[in-house]
Amino acid sequence: MNRAFLLALATLVAAAPAHAQSAPHNAPVVLQPGDSLRVLVVREPEVSGAFLVASDSTLLHPVYQGVKVVGVSMATVRDRIRPILVPYQREPEFSIQPLLRVAVGGEVRIPRVYYLPPEMTVGAAVDYAGGPTDRGNLSEVRLVRAGTETWFDLTDPAGPSEAENVRSGDRIIVGRRSNFMGWLAPLATLTAIAASIVVIVRE
Repeated sequence: MNRAFLLALATLVAAAPAHAQSAPHNAPVVLQPGDSLRVLVVREPEVSGAFLVASDSTLLHPVYQGVKVVGVSMATVRDRIRPILVPYQREPEFSIQPLLRVAVGGEVRIPRVYYLPPEMTVGAAVDYAGGPTDRGNLSEVRLVRAGTETWFDLTDPAGPSEAENVRSGDRIIVGRRSNFMGWLAPLATLTAIAASIVVIVRE
């Protein structure tokens, strides 16, 4: 009985790391300076909109300028905004949505800095930037995050890019396909040189 129990326990312990490695890892969403926060207040358009997060961690709007939003959970941000809205509504009805600053570049049709919802994946961010150009190589997409580079193959529908959500400050770079004509021309030149050598030798 004890032996069977120990065997079952050992099996569970051995299986746990494999399960943990297969689960997608995405950090909790927190805003950073340069990000944006969308605040939608019911029937109050003057205090609704998407507002940039300033370097002092507050929102760039006169009403919200005293609210610190950097480095805390969205639940905390909501609790901090609620009392600001009491003068407008006794029981404020509002929603908030973090928008993370992400640069998408390389071989995409509309390279620029975007403000994306945290549930957006790396692959979806590339689509949001207009998708790849005619020279774009979706099998070589580079994610630069906090000084670390990760490569994704977006042609694989079951690949990790579909489980990796964007984070604040990400840079996503779509690679370029190798140019067939680029190496075909030198090859043709080498062939011509070789043919000339054969002619010279025969003469």
